[in-house]
Amino acid sequence: MHWQHLLWLTAGITASTSIQKHKFDRDIQQPQTDDTTTTSYVSSIKRCGTDWLEANENCHFICQTDQDCLEDYSKCWRDLSNDACTATAARIAPSIANPATAIVPFASSLDLGASIEGISVTCDGNFAAVGASKVLRLDTGQILLAGSSASSQGQFASSYFLGRNLMLVGDALAHLIYIVEIPATTSTAQTTPADVSTVQTLFPLDPRMLQPNDFTVDKTMTRVYMTGQNYTATTTAGIHGDLWYYNMVTANLIQISPMILGQAGIHRTNGIDLSPDGKSLYVTSAQNLDYNIASAKIFRFDLDARTKSTIGKPVVVVDLGKELWGLGVDPTGMDPDGLKCDVKGNLYVAMNGGGIVFRWDPVALVGSVIRLSTVMNPSNLQFGGVDGKRLVVVGRGCRGDFTASCADFVDLEAPGRGYSDLKKSGRC
Repeated sequence: MHWQHLLWLTAGITASTSIQKHKFDRDIQQPQTDDTTTTSYVSSIKRCGTDWLEANENCHFICQTDQDCLEDYSKCWRDLSNDACTATAARIAPSIANPATAIVPFASSLDLGASIEGISVTCDGNFAAVGASKVLRLDTGQILLAGSSASSQGQFASSYFLGRNLMLVGDALAHLIYIVEIPATTSTAQTTPADVSTVQTLFPLDPRMLQPNDFTVDKTMTRVYMTGQNYTATTTAGIHGDLWYYNMVTANLIQISPMILGQAGIHRTNGIDLSPDGKSLYVTSAQNLDYNIASAKIFRFDLDARTKSTIGKPVVVVDLGKELWGLGVDPTGMDPDGLKCDVKGNLYVAMNGGGIVFRWDPVALVGSVIRLSTVMNPSNLQFGGVDGKRLVVVGRGCRGDFTASCADFVDLEAPGRGYSDLKKSGRC
């Protein structure tokens, strides 16, 4: 069949909710025709795709070889020369994150292992992360907190520095957040005793709280926003995920109405961060159906200018599944985990199970992908480094080893919102 006829026949093939995959033989990698007048449309540009037509029709990533493509789009096909398509592909071409062994050598510590989570940034731009029962600096290996010090049930999930020697640590099983005062020390020994840290609970236990899983803090370092989830086979919106707000000045702990979450279709909440102007709160939601991820989205909550609690109805900012399909990435099995915002308002989400970070530009309404080199199951991510523009991603599934922890990094064009606020807080 003539290749132009083939294009005409399939031009209308689309999916109502996602981009369909077309299954054609790879023999049409470079269109063949007896009509020499059409050969000018064949260029040296190549794109990733399941087949030539699918790669061209959806303007997938530019590539040189099959190795440049993501696993589910593992073939590199010659494309047609089309300015619009070329411009789109150049805009959404994936970035590559590199192994961060030299930057955070203790990200692979056995004290973290497969439970690595909750990466946070210090005043000097270095990083710490939590394991099930310990909090470590990733540059020196210094133990900042051990579970026994906080009388916790042993499931640290998150952390956040409020100043040079002050941090918050979330315990998912104890349903608490701890205030940890770290004594000033020059020690870099991995064996630094954790029990020298002073630990207090941030707020009294509330039995309604599901975890917390992750949390973020505003620029005043006094307002804390928390997510939590109950991971079940099939989730119900407003029941298996929750959202909380705590004001450290007034000591008010507020649960955002489960009815609001339910009406919005918010299921398991996880990643959370604030916009650079502090007017919006971003939260991820994942819906389970028979243990499969049926949908994954990012919601935005508006915040009251005076109280900084949420107001109004949350709105969907990004349908992650739809956007990933549009980028040529099969989102099957990917669970949105940690979320961070940079000072330009760009959102970054660790897609656990996919070996990628999804980036969303809310101004251009364009998504892109950062492919990770070693981390298959990224659990969280954080900006830091000298200028706050270095994004470090932690997780497990390290080159196939799902018992180990590791990290990748990528240098970006804007500092992280949280790091920028910390540096401006006067607490460093």
